[in-house]
Amino acid sequence: MDQIAPTTMASVAGWTRASAPHGKAAPGGARGWPGLKRCLGGLSVVMACGVLPGAADGVETGDCVILAGAEVDLGAQAQGLLDQVSVEENGAVTRGQIVASLHAERERAALDLAILRAEDESRIRTAEIRLAFEKERLARASRLARSDILSDEALAERRAEYDLAEAELSRTRVEQREAQLQRARAAAELEVRRIRSPIDGVVVDVMLDPGEFVREDTPVMRIARIRTLKVEVFLPQTAYDRITAASVATITPESGTGPAREARVRQVDRLIDPASGTFGVELALDNSDGAIVAGVRCEAAFRSED
Repeated sequence: MDQIAPTTMASVAGWTRASAPHGKAAPGGARGWPGLKRCLGGLSVVMACGVLPGAADGVETGDCVILAGAEVDLGAQAQGLLDQVSVEENGAVTRGQIVASLHAERERAALDLAILRAEDESRIRTAEIRLAFEKERLARASRLARSDILSDEALAERRAEYDLAEAELSRTRVEQREAQLQRARAAAELEVRRIRSPIDGVVVDVMLDPGEFVREDTPVMRIARIRTLKVEVFLPQTAYDRITAASVATITPESGTGPAREARVRQVDRLIDPASGTFGVELALDNSDGAIVAGVRCEAAFRSED
């Protein structure tokens, strides 16, 4: 199996894709996956994330890179001063966890007032008592009217007062419902000032400190998903008809960065790069135990499906 020799940064400057079969570098114009380009960046002398050409004993192999399953630059829904950051770099976070918050004294005060109004049922209780009283008065007036002791006009007045009391109770209940909706709105406005993690993962970088101003397009921190990792590999075009969405590969990280384990193909490039004669494959690698370190090179060995 051919090996790819170490390449100096001078020759890597125009290299934007993994090396092609037989050790030939793709031209600078060839497009490459960001993950494999990151594999080359930041080293004075690097071994290119190349393609090991051909297949041996029904196994197609290729160099690869293991990346975080996803990286999220986490921002805020509103602008304001950053009040606190409740996590640290390399700390684990869970989905929905509050990781930072903006100053929100006004929103908290508004929520407290809305809660007070929403939980105040004194007006409803007063309207219910009045309705019960008017109901009793109407019943008594009806008995007196049947005995010709009370005039029809007086009976009509009692009925009108009962109707008014009933309408007052209905209006009070609507106002109570409005107060409850105002409470929900105040809670939502306070929630906008909180920043929650959208994924389970680890904090890669904290970009702002408390007291700094946060704009809606300003990331506060970066979080990476590492329970499921992403593996990116380039293979020679001769293997294109043998790699499918059902393919499985054994991923062996470079020494000391994790055990070998299987990964399933997530997607296969629909185009072959004519300059290097290669195509890209992305695989999903389970890392629920956290045994594999993201950001390292590896070797992928695809089993034959024959």
